Amino acid sequence: MKIKPLKLLGILFALAALLPAAEQWRSHSFDVLHYRLQFSFIPEEHRVLGDAEISLRSLGNGLDSIRIDAINFENVLILISGDTITNAVNNGRQLIIPLERKLDFDQTLTVRILYEATPERGLFFYNPTAMDPYQRSQIWSQGEGEDNRYWFPGYDSPNDKATAEIIVTVPAGQTVISNGRLLGQIGREDKTIWYYQLEQPTPMYLISLVIGAYEKYTDDYHGKPVEYFVYPETGAETTYRSFGRTPDMLRFFSDYTGFEYPFPKYSQALITNFMFSGMENISATTITDRTIHDASAHLTFESDGLVAHELAHQWFGDLVTCRDWSEIWLNEGFATYFTHLYYRDWKGDEDFRYNLWRGTQLPVIEAESKNPAHLSGDHPGLVYTKGASVLHMLREKIGEAAFRSGIDRYLDEHAFGHAESNDFKKAMEEAGGQNLTTFFDEWVYRAGVPHLKVTHFFREETKTLFLYFEQVQDSALYHAEIPVLIVAGGKYQSTTVSTSARRDTIAIPLPAAPQDVIINSNAVVLAEIEQEKPWSYWFLQAEKSPLLMDRITAYTRLTSTAVAGEMSSTVKFLTDRLSHSANPYEREQAAFALSKINSFTDREQKTAARQLIRRLKDEQTARIRIEILRSLTALQTDFSMTELKKIFKNDASVAVRAEAIRCLIRKGGNKKLDYVELGLQSDSWDELIREAVFNEIDSTLGSEQRLKIARRYLMAGNHPKLRSLAAGQLASLAREGNEVAKDLLLLMIEEGVGDHRYRPLIQAIRTMSRFPEYHDRLRPACELILQGQGNLYAKEGIRALKKQGLL
Repeated sequence: MKIKPLKLLGILFALAALLPAAEQWRSHSFDVLHYRLQFSFIPEEHRVLGDAEISLRSLGNGLDSIRIDAINFENVLILISGDTITNAVNNGRQLIIPLERKLDFDQTLTVRILYEATPERGLFFYNPTAMDPYQRSQIWSQGEGEDNRYWFPGYDSPNDKATAEIIVTVPAGQTVISNGRLLGQIGREDKTIWYYQLEQPTPMYLISLVIGAYEKYTDDYHGKPVEYFVYPETGAETTYRSFGRTPDMLRFFSDYTGFEYPFPKYSQALITNFMFSGMENISATTITDRTIHDASAHLTFESDGLVAHELAHQWFGDLVTCRDWSEIWLNEGFATYFTHLYYRDWKGDEDFRYNLWRGTQLPVIEAESKNPAHLSGDHPGLVYTKGASVLHMLREKIGEAAFRSGIDRYLDEHAFGHAESNDFKKAMEEAGGQNLTTFFDEWVYRAGVPHLKVTHFFREETKTLFLYFEQVQDSALYHAEIPVLIVAGGKYQSTTVSTSARRDTIAIPLPAAPQDVIINSNAVVLAEIEQEKPWSYWFLQAEKSPLLMDRITAYTRLTSTAVAGEMSSTVKFLTDRLSHSANPYEREQAAFALSKINSFTDREQKTAARQLIRRLKDEQTARIRIEILRSLTALQTDFSMTELKKIFKNDASVAVRAEAIRCLIRKGGNKKLDYVELGLQSDSWDELIREAVFNEIDSTLGSEQRLKIARRYLMAGNHPKLRSLAAGQLASLAREGNEVAKDLLLLMIEEGVGDHRYRPLIQAIRTMSRFPEYHDRLRPACELILQGQGNLYAKEGIRALKKQGLL
């Protein structure tokens, strides 16, 4: 699963809040072999009419009852061998079914359950309403973590797998997308029955259903259909802009893992109002419709990262599934890292390392330094980014060939089954011949990252370079293997040093004093590193290092270490790189580094601003134009707004235009209100421009102006993103004591119960729970939300209310 919509390679996630905590995998007395699931629906009542046959086998002797996960099922009829079971217990959480004949080990049984359900979670119904007449009619499921039990019965934990048949009756003209192979469709009067069969075993949470009006486009991979279900108005060009690389991704993942894509087809279906970006349902990914984008957005945004992430899950999560949610990094960390590996195959090693560093490693280092979390045993959102970073270090440690061999072994040994971290460790140890106990203890099972302070000194009389390491993190010590690049006599030589003590001194013989020493060369190790060396060394690293990552990681150190005589040289170097480097990542980081020169003189900042504006006219890469605009916004100096206005009016990239309006508002002086209104009147893909305006008004407008704008976009009918932003503004105003903002948030909560657009409710509920004087008014709305589909989104706010005794 990928969580944060549309920021597809920089991943910060909230899956942790949605998964049930567990110390170990769930014990169970039976193994489900097969699900035969038949569904029809009453959409206007959000009601499921279900008929489930569950075939299972006993895992012990004397099994006298079975417990089936089923949340709030009604009108339940249970049959075994055609006989009605009259003494079963439905406690609202499970169906407890006594068996007339005890089962011994490996004996089998089929139980049939007919039922009705109005699911609070797991299955979502959308239809046009008076408040939102443009809402699409759809039904779709979201099973992860353990939410499928709300709409069909079974064993709903990841440590059990079964094959499945899914048979769905819908009105004629609607499309049904589900797991496995579509065996056929049968028309009956004004209804159509769709019949899917999944012959490969799956955990219950990956069984999925999507129903709506779709057009299908199809590619092929080795004779297997690759399907894209999009809205009828989407068109082929837009469809393939988002999904067209899927067959190439299937080729790469099959080749790299050594395990050919294992399912009969691969489909991707757009869904409305998805709370995540994508969900890797086995052979049938569901994906947010916000990933569909136009040519203007494509200059800075692509769906390929999301598409690759969910596809990688077909191997890591679907083929091999974590035995328990505490091992979820085996799903998410792997999908994240293999997305980066695909980009390496597609765009090259520098792209791979740059985006891994910028979008994965840097966020991990920052987060782990503030609030450490480990990969196995709890559910940190960092299972994505830290998991990917750990896999990267492991691959660098044991080598590419051994890493691929270990992946192949891991998948072969656990295909269509389950795995734990130790299973992966064993596969890698057997492939590479290295004992990885310390590595896994420190990087998988321990929270935090090392924080290293590093200095160096060359002793001329002994021709020895001394590296001094100090680990200053509060957590336990790490056995860190640090790549070092040494410049001596104009030549570069690389080595790896190991440090495991609180303070370590490492001696390296050299024929002459080094011109530079680069610690953690190529940004391999996941660590916060403070290296003390003079500006001249950083300048040489930035200018001459043969490795891209060494050059660009030195850029901001130039601005932080420069003193008076070196500041002009720093500005000149960075502006020169911005203007003349052929490497887009160097240009991007040069622009970023220029935003960090606030301590420089006004003259130097004006020089930088002139260079940035000049480059803004000529830079062809939209992502770099954005970074230039951010740097201009950060500079503490005035400059002409003419070029910024042209950029906002004419730039081909909607994301660049959004950044331009932020800069105009920030630098607009007495015209900032004009620029705010200009932005609010501008339509754009995924509301990027209005979002940019909202992100600026906190610091630029007064409370009454902010309140007026928030009211404009708060209620149903507006884009969900704008409603969330408006709720955020009102939450800020409410915390400041604004009574009108409080009343509007309460109205929003009440309206949300019937509107079923719950994302904005998180901020509204959490904010209003702070004010005891409003609890009486808040309680009824929250009780209704708790009973309805909104509880998935409002979970944090409801938890806060429970602590206060409101629910």
